[in-house]
Amino acid sequence: MKTFPFPLMLFLVFLGTIRSHAQTEFETGYFINNKGQKTTCLIKNEGWSTMPRFVKYKMEGSDMVYTLKAEEVEEFGIDNKRKFVYRFVEVEQSSDQVNRLRKNKEFKLEPTYTFLEVLLEGKATLYVYEDHGLVKFFYKSNKGTIKPLLYKRYLLDGLKIKNNSHYQRELFDNLKCEGMTYNDVLELAYTRSSLMKYFAKYSDCQGVEVLFEKSKAKGKFRWRIKSGVNFSNLDTKFYTGEGFDATTTFRVGMELEYILPFNRNKWSVFLEPTYNFETSDQKQVTAVINPYVTRIYNRSYVYEYVDMPVGVRHYMYLKDRHSLFLELSLVADLMVKIEPSKTPYLQSTIGLGIGYEFGNKYSIGLRYYGKKNIEPTPKSHQMILSLYHVQT
Repeated sequence: MKTFPFPLMLFLVFLGTIRSHAQTEFETGYFINNKGQKTTCLIKNEGWSTMPRFVKYKMEGSDMVYTLKAEEVEEFGIDNKRKFVYRFVEVEQSSDQVNRLRKNKEFKLEPTYTFLEVLLEGKATLYVYEDHGLVKFFYKSNKGTIKPLLYKRYLLDGLKIKNNSHYQRELFDNLKCEGMTYNDVLELAYTRSSLMKYFAKYSDCQGVEVLFEKSKAKGKFRWRIKSGVNFSNLDTKFYTGEGFDATTTFRVGMELEYILPFNRNKWSVFLEPTYNFETSDQKQVTAVINPYVTRIYNRSYVYEYVDMPVGVRHYMYLKDRHSLFLELSLVADLMVKIEPSKTPYLQSTIGLGIGYEFGNKYSIGLRYYGKKNIEPTPKSHQMILSLYHVQT
């Protein structure tokens, strides 16, 4: 019998959703242009992992989208989430990747105009610059200029990795609390979390309130009871004849999902143990034993099994609490009861899925499973329609 054309359907639907996905949500924010004029508006949240090259915005109640080049903007932000400033700074260009380390311990500074992201703003301000794996930190004290916090790993004698941690001396000389020793800053790592804690502590010991702190993305567990419908086809190679009709059966299970704390929580991993019970109508089939011997059987299939999909899911956020998702999973099947065969066994296949979710509560999904061996001869193709409610 013909297999379901679902992989092709999924691909076409995916292409159709790319345009919708591009409609990344606009969030309340502001920008200050290079003339010092502040505009409150809706900023398009691009989920920046590198420094922005431009800013897109629109006014409240309007669908007209405007684009500002980086050099036209002095500062922009999304309320209580992210904040960027456009400045002329010297960026240290040395890579921190082991296979790209050099023997020279000296810093390689390149003057440039660029956006910097504000991580913490208080008595002193901490910034970060990111560009395709290059991560460098900057700071400003009081009303001074923005300076780089210099750090570089290099090779000694071509083998041993050493650190040039100039930022520790910089911070000790310019931003230290009373009673602090140099040994305190020697323990300070060149990481986002360590430096943010240091700058927060410095503001606190100076009696100054932290005005802005970039919110840290957090992961989230959630579980859901899932019920659905299986649409299955049985194909055989050993038997000939009319073949088996497609079957429709119910399924029930539970899903555990962890929303990953990056890329605006667009990615998750999930585990979904699900109980299934399927039967086929009895059919008369012919088994070809060899070119001279054939046998006629009345056959039907009854099988009971537990699906165990483990996979990744990608969410595409639309407007007003609507989202689409795509998923890819490796599915382990424990065949518990098989008739006419008697021996339980374990097998695996691949699952592809697409779905829609509203308000993190209600979802509908469609999933396709690849071929499964019911016995040594038949193959099963499944298309699963699942309806479920999310428990948080």
